[in-house]
Amino acid sequence: MRQCRRRSKTTNNLRPHSDRDTHTTAVATKEKLMPLQLDRRQFTLTSSAWGLSLFMPQARACEFMTNNFKVVHPWTPPTAEGDTIARVSMTIMDITADDRLTGAESSASEAVELVVDGKERPSGLGLKPGEDLLFTPSGIHLKLIGLKAPLIAGGYYTLMLKFESTGLVPTQLTVERPRFL
Repeated sequence: MRQCRRRSKTTNNLRPHSDRDTHTTAVATKEKLMPLQLDRRQFTLTSSAWGLSLFMPQARACEFMTNNFKVVHPWTPPTAEGDTIARVSMTIMDITADDRLTGAESSASEAVELVVDGKERPSGLGLKPGEDLLFTPSGIHLKLIGLKAPLIAGGYYTLMLKFESTGLVPTQLTVERPRFL
């Protein structure tokens, strides 16, 4: 079995401000290399903060907050040339007060319909406190009708959701390929 070597106890551990207290690296500029000195405390704090950030919950860039709920990740799959409709999926969650989704508008289409159980629902969809609403292509969804152009993966469009109590909620519709089939 291999044994680890121990440091000699005869080394001077009380050297003030020696090379082991600073980490020197070089920062490249157009003119010359200039040394960047980081003291041990700054290096430890910076690396600790970066390491801890890996374990913190991440904020999503596609969350749209209101006082009563949040809309999470409105998206639609890409469409082919000649397609006239697209289905929007998203989640409405953290609902704290009664409200009703009454309609929507999008810069990607001429009109937007709310579809529940395969039928258009012009009266809207109720939101109840404590419930989450999951919009999927086969269940509740928004249908974009009369697309102005094919929806290409990576594209973004405005999507304005109309609520009875909250009013207009601006969101961003992302065009992306489905993650799970």
